[in-house]
Amino acid sequence: MLTLLGLPAKGHREALYEFVASRRAKHFGILVPEPVAVGISRGFGLLLANSKPHLAATFQTSVGLNFGTRVINPMTGWLIGRTIPETT
Repeated sequence: MLTLLGLPAKGHREALYEFVASRRAKHFGILVPEPVAVGISRGFGLLLANSKPHLAATFQTSVGLNFGTRVINPMTGWLIGRTIPETT
């Protein structure tokens, strides 16, 4: 999954919320994808912009590092048989 930082009015804030939520979930023992930084080069941004013209501005302003997560396979909404860990 990738959160483009060039998203109008929420890219940076949304990425920060996702990062904090993933770290809190990991702290409480909840299985979550690992956060990663995903680099988008200017050339790749232009390629994406040409393939999706209606998102061109978002792709072009997302050049550089963006927030993403590694895929956990298989990933479900909640693992069967897992309970919410107790907090101390």
